[in-house]
Amino acid sequence: MVRRADARQMLAVLGVDNPAIAAAYAVVPREAFLRPPPWTASSPFTGYRPLSGSDPVVLYQDLLIALDPARGVNNGSPALHANSSRRLRRSPATASSMSAPARAVIAPS
Repeated sequence: MVRRADARQMLAVLGVDNPAIAAAYAVVPREAFLRPPPWTASSPFTGYRPLSGSDPVVLYQDLLIALDPARGVNNGSPALHANSSRRLRRSPATASSMSAPARAVIAPS
C-alpha cells in the first residue's frame, strides 16, 4: 500500500502517466537494495543524516539513501529513475536479461 501510494504521488508530481512504471514501483521493495537499518539519507540541505526507526515506510520518499556515505555512493532518487524510465525502450535481445519489474517498466520497441 505504501509503495503504491508513494509511486502514485511521485509520478503525479513528475507528470508521468504510465501504468507500467507505477506498477513496477508498487511491487519492487526499495529496502531490498539497501543495507539493513539504520538507514542514512542524503540531502543537499542537511548532508547525510540518520533516518529514525527501522520501519521501511521511511524509505518511500524521494530521498537518496546512503550505501557508502564515505564514498558518496547512494541508492538513487526514485523520481530521477521514474522520469528516466519513461523514455526507455527495450529490444528483444535485452529484454530476456531483465528482471520482471524492469521489463514491466521499459516499453517494448
